[in-house]
Amino acid sequence: MVGPSIEAGFFRDKFGVELDAIYRRFGDSYGGEYGPPPPEYSEPPPLSRSYVRSRTNSWEVPLLGKYYFRAREANWRPFLGTGNVIRLQRRETTSTTYYLGDNTAHNSRNSASTGPDIGAVAVAGVELRGLWRLSFQPQARYTRWGNYSSFGRPLNQVDIGLGYDFSARPQNI
Repeated sequence: MVGPSIEAGFFRDKFGVELDAIYRRFGDSYGGEYGPPPPEYSEPPPLSRSYVRSRTNSWEVPLLGKYYFRAREANWRPFLGTGNVIRLQRRETTSTTYYLGDNTAHNSRNSASTGPDIGAVAVAGVELRGLWRLSFQPQARYTRWGNYSSFGRPLNQVDIGLGYDFSARPQNI
């Protein structure tokens, strides 16, 4: 997953409001070859090989409120946060099939989108400040989606991530 983030700090940066745009891509591929039909088979030619590839592009836009347990001048600051997230997904599936006795490929392509999924997010992590106004935020996020995605994504989602930031805040060296 990858994407930009913006955060505004309040009350000497003890509280923050963060807005992200997270992109992730996932999918699967599978294929198979089928043996010859039985001798008494009289229907149209059966499949001899098939390949299917599905890819989903997903955008998640969480809006989080965060609380930092240490002052902004500290070199490390644990935080907790919570908020809501909206997810939009688009899936594309490509199928290639070969029929018995036919050396040409028969291709099909379809795509589908899901309406916005809405979920609740909880986040925990620590901000680690380094030199040259650079900081890192290793964090764990838990998302509970309001409904199952039509693309088989589960209701519960756990992500481990690393954010980084080039900040204009003064640094302790």
